[in-house]
Amino acid sequence: MLYKIILSFALLTTLFLGSCKEPIGVDENAKITQETYFETIYKGNFAFPMSEPIQVVIRSKNEEEAFLNQIQSRLFEKNGKMLNLDFGDMDYTRDMLICIALGPRPSGSITFEISSVQSTNDNLIVKSVEYHPEMGTTDIGYPMHIIKMKRSDKQVLFAPIAVVKTTGNDSRKSLEFTTIFKESRGIETENRIFAVLKSKADEVEFLSKVKSNNYIDGNEQAVTIGDIDYSKDMVIVAHYGMSSSGSNFIEIPSIILENGEITVNTNYYIPEAGTDDIGHPVHIVKLAKRAEPVKFAETQEIKLSESNENRLLNSSWQWVAYQDGSGNTITPVIEQYSWIYDINFDKTETGFGNSGCNNYGFSYKADNWSLTIDMLFTTKANCAYTSEFMMSLESAESFTMSDDLLYINTKDPNFAVMIFKKK
Repeated sequence: MLYKIILSFALLTTLFLGSCKEPIGVDENAKITQETYFETIYKGNFAFPMSEPIQVVIRSKNEEEAFLNQIQSRLFEKNGKMLNLDFGDMDYTRDMLICIALGPRPSGSITFEISSVQSTNDNLIVKSVEYHPEMGTTDIGYPMHIIKMKRSDKQVLFAPIAVVKTTGNDSRKSLEFTTIFKESRGIETENRIFAVLKSKADEVEFLSKVKSNNYIDGNEQAVTIGDIDYSKDMVIVAHYGMSSSGSNFIEIPSIILENGEITVNTNYYIPEAGTDDIGHPVHIVKLAKRAEPVKFAETQEIKLSESNENRLLNSSWQWVAYQDGSGNTITPVIEQYSWIYDINFDKTETGFGNSGCNNYGFSYKADNWSLTIDMLFTTKANCAYTSEFMMSLESAESFTMSDDLLYINTKDPNFAVMIFKKK
């Protein structure tokens, strides 16, 4: 009898302790390994662009301030204030922070997370995973994960990042589209219009809400969006209404189909020094007609930094990627070479650079955000990407700048946007 009582008590104790154990995977902001618990402070891939990858352990207020001085937000809150990182009132005698930022990635769909922190006798080992979707968006991403955990003075070791390729399926994919019109002038309206046009009636209703700002010989040119076959195609309109500057512009970087719903993403760009005229930014695109409901994600407002008084003067840039005519971002396979692909703008509206195993010189004119490049000379050795690199620069027509990145828009259908990182 006594044996049964003892056995029953032992079983009840085991069940009670088991029920008190915190379950793994219930809270997405907290993870438990066999040894270590941590809490996510920030995880994202857009708000805080880092030009270079970093791995940081923060155990003091001075280290926190040094880290925050390295990063700059590119997002605005609804009240117009910059959205910055805030770690709150950290007690570094009890807790510490670990941050991993990957630097620029060719797609905003690439995600990243610190998967575990494991403790040994002497070290803390930080493991992480980078997820690459089979089909991603065409914007540049900046994956970052910051965690808080109990303070440890052990040496922190960062394990190599595991890269996992996720296969595409019908639950999430990027829809292809073509631009019909993208300008900050030409189609006026005081109110923002985010609309889906699936019929001629929808088109007529949209056109009734806007007016033209295009004139030829004093005659107003009617607003049109072309000859659309609404039995096959549909149109997405993202009009930001009236803006304080004609330099501001809006862009649809991606349209995502997920879980039976279409999401249209929009970015609104604000140059640091813009023109004094009133703008009406709009982006209108066409894509294959679909039956799923369409929603517009909240527009991300991005402030474009200015390199100096005249933007490009006295700046140097390293080529890192390009976008083709379909909007796909591609990283050229040039790491195997010791050649350099870059462009350098000096103070006399001339410049020079390397196109792989060749040198070149050029003159240029950068007026507002337009850009023309005229080649003055180039050596003619035969090496990878030289012809494509040079031909795309010679067809340059405009540019934008975002923090430490330069985007040169070209007329080349295969190298439509050349992407450079500041040197």
